[in-house]
Amino acid sequence: MSKLDIIIPCYKAQNTLFQALASVAIQSVAKDVHVHVVVDADGIDYSYITDNFIFQFDALTIYYLEKNSGPAVARQYALERSSSPYVAFLDADDTLAGSYTLELLLSKVEANPHVALLSSVFYEKRKDLSFVEHKNDLVWLHGKIYRRSFIDEYGIRFNNTRANEDVGFNTKFKLLENADGRIMFTDTLSYYWQWNETGITRKDDLAYTYTESFFGYVDNLIDAFNFALQYIARNDEFLVGYAHEVLTLCYIYTLRIRHHRPELEPKAWEYSQKYFDFMNDYMDTSVIVPEHFNEIHSRTLEGQIGHFRGIIIDMTFHDFIEVLLA
Repeated sequence: MSKLDIIIPCYKAQNTLFQALASVAIQSVAKDVHVHVVVDADGIDYSYITDNFIFQFDALTIYYLEKNSGPAVARQYALERSSSPYVAFLDADDTLAGSYTLELLLSKVEANPHVALLSSVFYEKRKDLSFVEHKNDLVWLHGKIYRRSFIDEYGIRFNNTRANEDVGFNTKFKLLENADGRIMFTDTLSYYWQWNETGITRKDDLAYTYTESFFGYVDNLIDAFNFALQYIARNDEFLVGYAHEVLTLCYIYTLRIRHHRPELEPKAWEYSQKYFDFMNDYMDTSVIVPEHFNEIHSRTLEGQIGHFRGIIIDMTFHDFIEVLLA
């Protein structure tokens, strides 16, 4: 039986899938890996690529979905049809780093039975050939190993959204973290997020950042909080504190959309209101005094200061809240 399932959603990836699979094939533990390629109804037969790798892994399975539904649905489809003790996700236009990457990560989770999610370092390649380092990350699926037993115990799954499904999935781990299922960070470099001008987050001059990202973010965070409330109290201090951190991020998103894509500002306010109303309806915020809210908002704003570059801040966070309260 394989130790690790690697799930690769595939959509118009005929120019990049080979290098993604090759980066797995060179792994020192490739024979312990079951690769699942999920073709999201793009009309392309990828067997001419996958046939080159059928003897490189413990197993390679390719699925062809009948309806295009996005990467979250594709990942969930394979997740439900796989059974290895550990799971990792690789985008069809990205690569693993180095031939010992998986062996190093697997050795860490196998040596720590209480680790539910291991998050390593990944590099994001930019168009100008510069690289951005991402560490201690719980936004993207990149460079992470998930323990299957924790997924199964809580029924963690992707929803059917098409934007920011990564953060929704990871947030469920974050909110449910406990002594028997912890999140562990490592400085091991394991993943390269390649530059792909036709990729969903890159195409049309990074339009995704404004046209899809925020709206998917709100839907996924509401889904994650609702999911967590099956297992933890509504007035749990960490849950409420994190909910306020997300509210601050809604403010930042709204400011950025207001500045860069003013035609989308009404929709940004709609989604901010949607999240704010969710907080008021489902969260018991009395557990934390207002002064602590201010500390959370200030800390979050400080950590996101880079997103204000080039933006005239014409609305304070308190102005933002006043509009939502009106």
